[in-house]
Amino acid sequence: NLSLTALSSAAEAAADARRTGKKRSIDSAMMGFVLTKLLMGSLTGSAVTAMITCLSQAPRNGEEAYQSLCYSRGISKLTNDPAPQPAKQLSAALAGARMSLAASVAIVNKGVNGKYMALRTAEVQKWTHTVQTLEAEVQKWT
Repeated sequence: NLSLTALSSAAEAAADARRTGKKRSIDSAMMGFVLTKLLMGSLTGSAVTAMITCLSQAPRNGEEAYQSLCYSRGISKLTNDPAPQPAKQLSAALAGARMSLAASVAIVNKGVNGKYMALRTAEVQKWTHTVQTLEAEVQKWT
């Protein structure tokens, strides 16, 4: 349970930093827990974080239910701005596709003998379609 306490403290520190605009350092003691290290990217980055709290209706579990709700309330203060990450990967793929297209066009422009001309022309068409598709995807994510 110490890991959960450290995670809660780290989430509150991240939420405070987000709300106030001040970077509050997270104690090295909190970072000493595997759970906090594992989930830190979800607390501070551009990830969307969800928490599910399960409660028991049994009277004998009242204290645990209350503590779970308090913990959930602390985690609910955390807000992230999800940012689309695929745009970077798609942009890199687009750059590679453009280079391949340029290389294929250069080979066709040099003039390729007979049977290979149809293959190279098909390759240019394939890369042209790939570049157009990737450009459309990049536009969706930016």
